Amino acid sequence: MISLKKKASGLKIPFLAISIIPLDEIAPIATPKLARIIMFLKEITLDPIAEFKKLTASFSPSKFKSSSFFVAFLTPKLSRLAKKLKPLVLLLNLPSAKSPNRDRFILSAGHGSMLLYSVLYLAGYPDITLEDIKNFRQLNSKTAGHPEYGHIPGIETTTGPLGQGLGNAVGMAIAEEFIGKRWGSNLCDHYTYVIAGDGGLMEGISQEVISLAGKLKLKKLIVIWDDNGITIDGGVNLSCNTDQISRFKSSGWSTFSCDAHNPIEIDQAINNAKEDSRPSLIAAKSIIGYGSMAKQGTSGAHGAPLGKNEVEQLRKNFDWQYKEFAIPLNIKESW
Repeated sequence: MISLKKKASGLKIPFLAISIIPLDEIAPIATPKLARIIMFLKEITLDPIAEFKKLTASFSPSKFKSSSFFVAFLTPKLSRLAKKLKPLVLLLNLPSAKSPNRDRFILSAGHGSMLLYSVLYLAGYPDITLEDIKNFRQLNSKTAGHPEYGHIPGIETTTGPLGQGLGNAVGMAIAEEFIGKRWGSNLCDHYTYVIAGDGGLMEGISQEVISLAGKLKLKKLIVIWDDNGITIDGGVNLSCNTDQISRFKSSGWSTFSCDAHNPIEIDQAINNAKEDSRPSLIAAKSIIGYGSMAKQGTSGAHGAPLGKNEVEQLRKNFDWQYKEFAIPLNIKESW
């Protein structure tokens, strides 16, 4: 038994006792609720005992902010556990890139990968540095042209082929719904967010998963459609005239719209989507290459570099006075 008399940040209990007892030994004699939690822990944790020991080796409240596993805290008087004491139970979901109950974010529009890389870097995710950002789309770089699972924490899935990310996201939303119903929403209760582009929505797989998600009423699935009207070849109307909002509605989705360049509208649309009992599409009207006077709104901003002269002009347009790859300290700290 390891007793911790320090108070972890955010926990309103003065004493924690962590039991280093094999989960199989606890489950048969615990209360049904505790048994369900323990068996859930066993399913999602490769070696829970080792993780407990790591956590308690050098305890400090900061440990609770970065650990990546579930911990069952059992109190009090665990010496009576063998006599089938009904202990109090607290399940703490420790937020991190590997926390099982984290929200999922899928960049289905994988060609916009720098959006994901830059946010992960600014947010302080491990294993992504400024050097990785500088090596974007270079041979053997972790920051590939499309996000690849396993290279950087925070990338939930590889999104190369069009439509693949949306398909994976529906699968993740199904998993969340299944686990929540089997083990309880207090153990699994998170959202799956997607940014999808026109190219992905044109693929046949998108219709299959959109239809399935609507049928299953996956209310924790929110897809944000980057509605910029552009593909790599030019305007969307060159190859597609589908009314995407009507398409999603007919498949049982709720639909909302917002200005993709207005954070307040985006936030409101997401909040509205969370209130609905169906999966949601948010049509976010955007201008591709926004701010680049020569290339915004054109396929020229789809994937090719803007060019040195255009970048300099863009800096002037936004009054950005810092050097390349220089992040002001106050901005980095605020993230």
